[in-house]
Formats: sequence, C-alpha cells, structure tokens
Amino acid sequence: MQRLRDQGVMEGGVPAAWRFAGTTSWRTEMNPFTLLFRLPLMPLRRVVQLGEVLHDHAERELRDPASVRRQLEQAEQARASGEISDDDLARVQAQAVDRLVSSQPNEVSPVTGAR
Repeated sequence: MQRLRDQGVMEGGVPAAWRFAGTTSWRTEMNPFTLLFRLPLMPLRRVVQLGEVLHDHAERELRDPASVRRQLEQAEQARASGEISDDDLARVQAQAVDRLVSSQPNEVSPVTGAR
C-alpha cells in the first residue's frame, strides 16, 4: 500500500482513478473548513466552466469547414435569387476565407511575420 502511495496511484487512501481531475485528495475535499469556504464559490466555478464549454463549442463551430461551406452556399443562393448584391457576396466570401485562414495552427502574424 505504501508503494502505491509513493507511485501516486493511491493518494489519501483513494485510488487515483477514482478522483476527479483537479482534486488533490478525498480528505481535502471532505474537510469541513475547506468545504465551508468552497461551498459559496461552487456555483461561480460551475458558471465559469459552462462559459468555457460554450466558448470552445462556439470556436469549433466558427472554424468548422462544413459551417463555412454552408455559409458560402447560402450566400451564393441569396445572390442567385437577387437578395444580396455582388459586393455583399464578395464580403461574405472574404469573411469565410478569413475564418478558415485564421484557424490554421501555423498562422503567421501580419505584424511581425512570426509564427
């Protein structure tokens, strides 16, 4: 048992696989004083986590090539039906290209030229 604790497999008598990410030990989580101070902040932490999840989802949707393709197809259909002008179509196409180019992992900074 001591060897497992030394290897980090069991900490505080609880197997590492049973703990949630970001927790240090079961005893620390169950400490009444720690819980007393953490309890009022728990809703705020969950709201922040929800915001991070929504932000990640929005970024993925914004950078998704299929989403960009749908936007371009809708703009072309709108142009064919006369709903938008050629200038509007060109603007939509430029925005779509910017969305795709800015999502590249090796993006070059226009100011410094650095990656």
